[in-house]
Amino acid sequence: MRGFRLLPKELHQDDGEMTATQKLKQDLLLTGLDGLRKVAKSAQNSRVADGMMAEANQRMGDIFQSVGQHAEARQQYEESHAIRVALARTNPSEVIARRALALSFHKLGDISLLEGDRQPAGQYYGEALKLRESLAASNPDSVEAQVDLATSYTTLGNVSEPVEAESYYQRALTIRQALAASTADASRANRERDVWIMYNKLAELGLKQKDLAAAGKHYEQALAQAKKLQLLAPQSVRAKADLAVAQVNIGNIRLQAGELEAAKESFGQALGLLRPLAQEDPRNLGVQTNFVLVLARFGEHQEAAQKAENLRKLAPQNYLNLYNVACCYALCVSAVTRGKGADQLTHEEQAWQRTYGDQAIAALREAVVHGLKGVSSVTSDSDLDSIRGHREYAKLLDELK
Repeated sequence: MRGFRLLPKELHQDDGEMTATQKLKQDLLLTGLDGLRKVAKSAQNSRVADGMMAEANQRMGDIFQSVGQHAEARQQYEESHAIRVALARTNPSEVIARRALALSFHKLGDISLLEGDRQPAGQYYGEALKLRESLAASNPDSVEAQVDLATSYTTLGNVSEPVEAESYYQRALTIRQALAASTADASRANRERDVWIMYNKLAELGLKQKDLAAAGKHYEQALAQAKKLQLLAPQSVRAKADLAVAQVNIGNIRLQAGELEAAKESFGQALGLLRPLAQEDPRNLGVQTNFVLVLARFGEHQEAAQKAENLRKLAPQNYLNLYNVACCYALCVSAVTRGKGADQLTHEEQAWQRTYGDQAIAALREAVVHGLKGVSSVTSDSDLDSIRGHREYAKLLDELK
């Protein structure tokens, strides 16, 4: 078992599914980049022009990354990074230049991680941390420096081994709790949400270490934090979705402990939050993903399977989306077979079991075609436990190697 997916962060629209808004942003930025290059060549203050160019390259990289064009995103980030290295070198004491360079290292870490390269990602994140620790030490009252520092601790935790990861996460949590406690303006909800994220990170780490008690403790803290967030922003879609995620994580812990009715109660509360959100925004990939997964966990396998096909159509070439579709079908298998032996299934239930299992394998195969790599995520994800005995499962693992 692992924590629920904190979406839509891990998902992006595939370039084949680029929205009109994203395409417009990309076209405008490309036009802007061409204009900035001309300005940079003629500008008397080349430092200002270079800074503008670096910012434009980074934003262009962000858009390419958001639509799944990783190679193009890396190129833009590297161009931005080269400029920022030069700017920081010419004036090493300038706070703005050093902060921008730290962000540049961070972006390169992000794109490396998306490409599946954890080691270089960790190196980039480490360089960002060195700069941010120095900036925080020299500017102890700077909120920006503390926010950046907590971000670096978090990202390094994401690519570290468990003991080191816990240390990074705890440091990030301490900073984020202090920031939330000292904020009274409109950014309070965002600061409190950062705390919620850290509780989830620590819980997921507990799951990786097979420490169910620690995972449960942190998920309970995350649930309490999610309830606080909804009080702060009762009309916020994100706050409702976060509370649903928190309820599902508690449900997963209860399921693991064999508390089936209590687990179903948690899943039901999550479903009550997500159903209206899914109805209001049928093209929101994150909301729709969480909705279909909760449906399957709650036991509504027929509706979940139907919605899974709608989810597939939202981003048919996005391997993370296809992976989530596969998880939904595998959870549908679990919903059909839970608490029953093979000889206790009706003919209809056996047919559902076969169909859902075949669909899960097919979706995973599509995910492989579109970029899913490595066997670790598939073999360690308990959402897929129900299809490990499928006749095509071993062959699929070979395809992932």
